[in-house]
Amino acid sequence: VHEVNDCTLVLAVALYGRAECLRWLVDTFGARAPLNAIDNNGTGVVHCAALGLESADMLRFLRERGVFANNRYDGWTPVHAAAQAGSREGLRCLLEEWQMDVEAEDGDG
Repeated sequence: VHEVNDCTLVLAVALYGRAECLRWLVDTFGARAPLNAIDNNGTGVVHCAALGLESADMLRFLRERGVFANNRYDGWTPVHAAAQAGSREGLRCLLEEWQMDVEAEDGDG
């Protein structure tokens, strides 16, 4: 699985909200499709999934796989990303199932 402009295929698939594609990548390529990859900006797969079209399904899949979700992108947590995307189901999933902090502040406070 190759990187283009510091964005792995896994990050791109998560961003575009294709849960079935991500499952296939992980099942087919295993460790060569690293779910804990973070690009040079600090964007991780959970941030990308929170912004994606199928955010709740994607986030549940990532949680089942034990993906790390506490990194920040420009001070943002995945909760900020889901809020920006307007994903009610993604927010609910992150806050209730991942138990992320509803009061998390970004880099600007």
